[in-house]
Amino acid sequence: MLNNNSPVETAIELCEQGFYPVPVEYKGKKPLYSKWQKTKITEANAHHYFNGKEMNHGILLGEGIIDIDLDDPIAIQVAKYFLPPTGMIFGRPGKRRSHYLYKSDHSLTMHFQWKDTSLLEIRAKGAQTVVPPSIHVSGEPITWEQFDECSYVNSDKIVEIAKKIALVSLLAKKYPKQAGNRDEICLALTGALIRNDYDVDQAFCEYHIKNVIQLQEIVLEICPPFIQSYCPDRALKETPYPYR
Repeated sequence: MLNNNSPVETAIELCEQGFYPVPVEYKGKKPLYSKWQKTKITEANAHHYFNGKEMNHGILLGEGIIDIDLDDPIAIQVAKYFLPPTGMIFGRPGKRRSHYLYKSDHSLTMHFQWKDTSLLEIRAKGAQTVVPPSIHVSGEPITWEQFDECSYVNSDKIVEIAKKIALVSLLAKKYPKQAGNRDEICLALTGALIRNDYDVDQAFCEYHIKNVIQLQEIVLEICPPFIQSYCPDRALKETPYPYR
């Protein structure tokens, strides 16, 4: 997609890729009209909405398209190890590769956060996302890292992956920097994972995650409340101890 296209040309290119474009305020995220969630802009009517005025471009989500919006720096770093390949990835200089687009049957927008820390979102029905060649509120250009065919991922799979990215992103922040009790912590985490229906191979894969993603390992102290937040019906009653 060429970044020197006119707004309507860019909108038509998005239509040709199977998206419903949304006109968005320049250097912003707000759609330019109130009924954007119920309006499907096509090649036939794009000129009514993209009239040459300088603006950003969004795409309507939840119509078979989802956006994995990575907010946290660690989430951005680890996502490529968890997310399935897709041909549409974009970002801006300050947050490269922070958005992954997929075709999907998933329809529920989900926000993964811990207290005031936003980790990532699965953006779907009721949402739109600003895509290249737009300008971020910071003034940075939003550009494609890859611009090809979207891959398909089903709802159950993408939710499972998003939880793993959120978990690793959160716990990597808390892992002790100095050696001393790391082995006990990682063994305890393995126990926590097994008690929450991971099989042994999956759990030990998580236990050895630093060897896979070259990040710090995962700390025990905030693992139980994090798991409880996603498994309230099977919340851990006590700190799980290592599977040995």
